[in-house]
Amino acid sequence: MAATNTTIVTDATDAMANSVLNVSMTNVTKLTPTNYLMWSLQVHALLDGYGLAGYLDGSVTTPAATLTTGDVITVNPAFTV
Repeated sequence: MAATNTTIVTDATDAMANSVLNVSMTNVTKLTPTNYLMWSLQVHALLDGYGLAGYLDGSVTTPAATLTTGDVITVNPAFTV
C-alpha cells in the first residue's frame, strides 16, 4: 500500500470562531440586592465589548441545527461549538 500524507489547513478566523471565549468578570461589581442597575450596565458594556450583547437582546439568532441540500441532511457546523 502507498502511504499518503494529508495536511489540513484551516483559516485562522475559523479557528477563532470555534474557540471558547473566556470573559473576565473581575472588574465588574458583585451583584447585590441594591445595585442591579449599576451591575447590569457593567455586564452589558462588557458583553458589548466582546461582541456578545446580541445574545442578551435577541438580535443574534441561533443558526439551524441541520442543513438540507437536495435530499441530504447534514449537521450545520455553525450550530455546533
